Parts: sequence; structure tokens; C-alpha cells
Amino acid sequence: HKRLKRSIMTFQKLFTALLVAALWSSHPENCMANAMKRLVLFAGPHRTGSASVEEFFHKYCHGSVRHDKQGFPLRAWKWPQVETTHFKDSDLVPMYKIFQNLVVEPRMDDPLNQDIMAAIKDAWDTADSGIILGTELFDQIGAYAQHDGMEAMRQVVKAVG
Repeated sequence: HKRLKRSIMTFQKLFTALLVAALWSSHPENCMANAMKRLVLFAGPHRTGSASVEEFFHKYCHGSVRHDKQGFPLRAWKWPQVETTHFKDSDLVPMYKIFQNLVVEPRMDDPLNQDIMAAIKDAWDTADSGIILGTELFDQIGAYAQHDGMEAMRQVVKAVG
């Protein structure tokens, strides 16, 4: 049990370091004239604090995280803000977990998914460096997965062109 806990903590640290490195390396001051936008898909995994990452970015995009916008390293990045009447924010499924619908209900003709994809495209079009989005359900990949996270990620990539 202790070994598993240590492995999970190590994974969390590694994931955080990789995310920070990806964001830093593509920051406008760190790449040539911001020639390429990037799409960062955050894919879980479950029970590693991924909901905290989702919640942070959701709060950040809604201005709930206090910071100096001129010095904050994420200022050139966007987390899509989904405006919709097809989703009920609740304690069981809070708004910051809205992207899980792309995995659980994969039909692109679903009204909520259409609103999600429109928000992703809008964020992509207006972001300087790119967009970050994700859900722990994106980790649903493989023969034993309950859903198809890979197809949902393909749809996101298709939406940004």
C-alpha cells in the first residue's frame, strides 16, 4: 500500500513537472514569435488529483484565481469556457467536469457536446499560445475501458483544425 501511494505521488510530481515544462516552453517569450499554438489535453488519471487540476483551470478562466495577470505564466493560455443550458452544475458533477460529457456521451449531435465544441473552437481562435482542457475520463483507453476517451480526444483535435 505504501509503495502504491509513493508511486502515485511520484506520478503526480512527474505529471506536474511535464505540464509546467510544456507550458513554459511554449510561452510567447520562450518560442519564436508564437508561431504555433498548442493543444494540451489533460487525461486523468483517476485518483491522482486530476479533479483539482480541472477545478483550478476552470476557476482560472472564470477569474476566480487571484494572480497578477501580467506576470502569471498561464496568461497566454485558455481553458474553454462553456456557456450552455444543457448542463446542470451540481455537487455530483460540477461545471469544471463538463468535458467528461465528450467521453460519456460521445455523439457529436448531442446539444451539450455541440456547445462544448463551440467553446473549444472559440478558445482556440482567441488564445495566444493555445488551449488546455481535459477530464480524468480521457484516460478511458483500451480494451477494458468503459468508454472511449481516445475518440473524444480525436473530436477535440478535429474541432481545433
